[in-house]
Amino acid sequence: MERSLDGVGRLHHFAWDTDGVVTRREAAQVGVDRRRIAVEVRRGRWQVERRAITIVGAPTTERSGWLLALAGASPRAALDGVTALQCAGLTGFTDAVHLSIPKGARVQVAAGIHVHHLRSWRETDVLVEPLRRVTPELAAVRAALWAATERTAQTILSMAVQQGLTLPERLLDAASRLPRSKRTKLIVAAVEEISGGSQALGELDFVSLCKTHGLPIPARQKLLRRPSGVYYLDARFVEFAVTVEVDGIGHQEIGQLRCDHRKNNELQIDGDTVLRVLSMDLRADPLPFMRQLWRALTIRGWVAAQAGPS
Repeated sequence: MERSLDGVGRLHHFAWDTDGVVTRREAAQVGVDRRRIAVEVRRGRWQVERRAITIVGAPTTERSGWLLALAGASPRAALDGVTALQCAGLTGFTDAVHLSIPKGARVQVAAGIHVHHLRSWRETDVLVEPLRRVTPELAAVRAALWAATERTAQTILSMAVQQGLTLPERLLDAASRLPRSKRTKLIVAAVEEISGGSQALGELDFVSLCKTHGLPIPARQKLLRRPSGVYYLDARFVEFAVTVEVDGIGHQEIGQLRCDHRKNNELQIDGDTVLRVLSMDLRADPLPFMRQLWRALTIRGWVAAQAGPS
């Protein structure tokens, strides 16, 4: 009995580093058997769900939910999709818990957890620290594939690159492994735009609109170094000295406004025409802005091959 109590103590200590969740296997490794687990459950100190043990009173976090999902699933399961991206550091986007497992692996499904059985499973795609999860680039393209809407799919891909979780070229490689479908084509197109320099969703919308209306394709995310600072330009038609800045909601913050004003001033000092547009306008009513851009480019020497936006 003394050995068992010692094992319980070690398990409690371990649980404080694992957000209150351990597995039956980890309990066995410190000498806590099924009988002792049952005793602790009766005393109200532990809760057991499938293969997972939750220590009552230990601190719980979002990570606790991930640990509980993994502990209750197949030992080969890994966090995937948005969940894997959150584990890697994604902020500003939430979703249900997603796990992936090899096709045919046994798993006990819990409420609120999405389990994806994959034929294309590769153990080399799985990272083990801090938790079992697939690589960020694979998680991003799968999250886009599983997203409820195409818009959400594009948002996830953009955020993964914007927040530095992966690189566009890695997304391209991961996208090439997806099964063929209508959504896959959209994902590949979005990743190709991101690879070309578009990182924010508004920039992806803008490039698509340029193609639709027969406008030239601008350079994206060009670096501008000036005495007042270092800036990135959303889109610049270099030959015609026209710069377009797509403003999302973050541009309303004072710090971002200050940076935007300094960037605009530097561009105008250099002789650029700067056109600004809200990202929501590109989605809801883009024609007025596209007409303005058409006029700005034609005035500066661009020769259109078709009629202007109408």
